[in-house]
Amino acid sequence: MKSLRFNQLELLSSSKELGGRFEFQPRLNLITGVDNDVGKSSLVKSILWVLGCEPSFDDDWISIDCKGIVDFTVDDIRYSVARYKDQLYLKKGDGEYKKYTRVTGEYSDVFSEIVRFNALLPARPKEGEVPRLETPPPAYYFLPYYLDQKKTWSHPWAGFKNLGQYANWQKTIIKYHAGYLSDEHFQIEESIYDAKVLETENNFEIERIDNALAVVNKYFVESNVDFSDEFFEAAKSEIDIDLAALCNEQELLLQKLSELRGEEQYLLNQLGYARHAANEIELDYIFSVENLETDHLECPVCGTEHDNSVISRSSLLADEQKLKSQADDLQIEYRSTLTALNETESRLNSVRQEIDYIEGKYSKEGIGQDYTNLIDTISSRQVKQRVSVVLHDKHSDAKRYSNTLKNLKGRQRKLLNRNEREKLDSDFTELMVTYINDLNATRVNLSRINKPTDYNKVYDNGGAAHNSRAVLAYYLALYSHMRKHGSCVRAPLIIDTPNQHEQSDINYESIISVLTEDKLGDGQIFLCAMDNQALKPFAQYANVITLDKEQLFSKSRFHEVRERFESVFS
Repeated sequence: MKSLRFNQLELLSSSKELGGRFEFQPRLNLITGVDNDVGKSSLVKSILWVLGCEPSFDDDWISIDCKGIVDFTVDDIRYSVARYKDQLYLKKGDGEYKKYTRVTGEYSDVFSEIVRFNALLPARPKEGEVPRLETPPPAYYFLPYYLDQKKTWSHPWAGFKNLGQYANWQKTIIKYHAGYLSDEHFQIEESIYDAKVLETENNFEIERIDNALAVVNKYFVESNVDFSDEFFEAAKSEIDIDLAALCNEQELLLQKLSELRGEEQYLLNQLGYARHAANEIELDYIFSVENLETDHLECPVCGTEHDNSVISRSSLLADEQKLKSQADDLQIEYRSTLTALNETESRLNSVRQEIDYIEGKYSKEGIGQDYTNLIDTISSRQVKQRVSVVLHDKHSDAKRYSNTLKNLKGRQRKLLNRNEREKLDSDFTELMVTYINDLNATRVNLSRINKPTDYNKVYDNGGAAHNSRAVLAYYLALYSHMRKHGSCVRAPLIIDTPNQHEQSDINYESIISVLTEDKLGDGQIFLCAMDNQALKPFAQYANVITLDKEQLFSKSRFHEVRERFESVFS
């Protein structure tokens, strides 16, 4: 299995004239210090931040206004990523840096290619749209490899901020990492998306045609007289000679009226959406001002921190004003459409009056036939015949798209059969049992944990210290499981402060022993921990980075690293 390995991290604060450089070895790396306030967590968070993740930094780190460069390899291929705020620069080998202005989009696509992370997630759709599939940012790749000091030990799969940009992503991402979903699954998913787009557009056309027929039925009434086919064709032939222009205009007016009706309904709906959204934002702003005392709000469900600063609240007002402006524009366009509707209906009535006048010219007294609606009958039959052909084709297309979607979803289900799924479940359960025993977390009810997506059942098992060991057992089991069944490049395992809730000496020694053993394979491991005798077995083989009171930065390092940063960001 191919592996990603971090080689070096460089940090620079131009405003504070501070710099830092840290080199890592391919296997074990221990980041330690004499107390909890020396930047151990910030060091590993900085690595992940540079690569495009959004970990939770403290205010001191944020105030430094830091730039970072990470050098890493995927097998023998060298890469370098530099970041400042949302700007990222990536290069391969000795090539040139390419600039990206945001984490999502092109940068996420390129990074995912490097680590072979081919998962796709549906973006939150606009009203009436099919959710667009996109490559998720690097955070979703690193999630199973990172145990954050604060969040992960108490909230599953919550090591980074801003994960709520996708709805219900957990099951898809976990299944992909654990080998239940393959790259082919997402290739088919893209075909499903394309088919859904065509199906949605086709259904919209069917709706428009139905609206057109409704207009025909409203403005044209079939004659009550049952004309014979011979009579109807003869009359039609004669009338078409004199009334071709009028009939043609009626059809054009009918088509225009249908389109205007559809446009009227569309604008009315959009106007409602815009007004509703503006009202919701106004309520959000009132709530953020009157009910929240801090600049941050933590979601009680997933733990994600949301910004509630003055800048954030001001952006709410800006969004509200933008929506109100859009609503005003839509109102103007809606009134214009109503005017056009009235004018079209008025012209249609005028055409009908002309037709009524011409009907008198073709009426034959005493023949016993009712010619009152003869012209309307001819026109409506012509329109309905043409529309019926199109509608038939559209319904045939709808059936074809439905069958395509059914077949694609069937192919997806066949990618993993029952025996293969049970084998994956069995392998994960076996690994869970192994690490639960190794870490003395035996109070976990393993009968409820049968697969990687059962992560919620791992939490809240016994006391706080015991629960932390159970969480570690889950992540180590998943790490080993991905090593065997995953398709992505393996990332370094980062464990921030495993001595959660003051583990007993014997349990802490067990934790360190498991992290030092070969059963985790030859992947790169980062361990952040306060200096402790129990760390000696790990430190014996590790690259030890001991942070002092200067934390991550120092004045002396500033000039050493500044030149490289200037060459990248210039």
